Amino acid sequence: MNRNLNTNKALYFGLFFMVATFFSCSIPTNFYIQNLTNKTQKIKIYHGLKSGSNLDDVLLNSFTLYYRNEIVNPKKFKEIQNDLTLNFTQPTDSTLVVYLKPKSTTQIVKTNNYRWVNWFIKSVTIADKNINVSQLRAASKKMKHDYVYIIEEP
Repeated sequence: MNRNLNTNKALYFGLFFMVATFFSCSIPTNFYIQNLTNKTQKIKIYHGLKSGSNLDDVLLNSFTLYYRNEIVNPKKFKEIQNDLTLNFTQPTDSTLVVYLKPKSTTQIVKTNNYRWVNWFIKSVTIADKNINVSQLRAASKKMKHDYVYIIEEP
């Protein structure tokens, strides 16, 4: 009887460990914008972060704004070892404004488990066109777990 009890405990512990492991998995899911045009693009990012004392830390850690002076896919973007960042202004507590250079790629948000869709980005304005996060995700190209929104000439 005692042996069955120990076997059941071991089985339940193993099952609990496996379930906990699967539910704690974290998948990097970043969001990029590529500017294929020959013009600098003004991009307004409306985010859902609450203002407060740690907002700057969250912005700096999540909205990376790293860029490359070329059009690259997310895998190549991560392989290039330079930390060029776009300057941004913050006209309101929930808005960032950046200027994306011509023929370049920028990593807007670095998150896990698609949190950029549900928590970080509410909408983006590019060329005076406001795009909500659902439209942004639908219009973006999915590359493995990352999303790339492409700005092209009209």
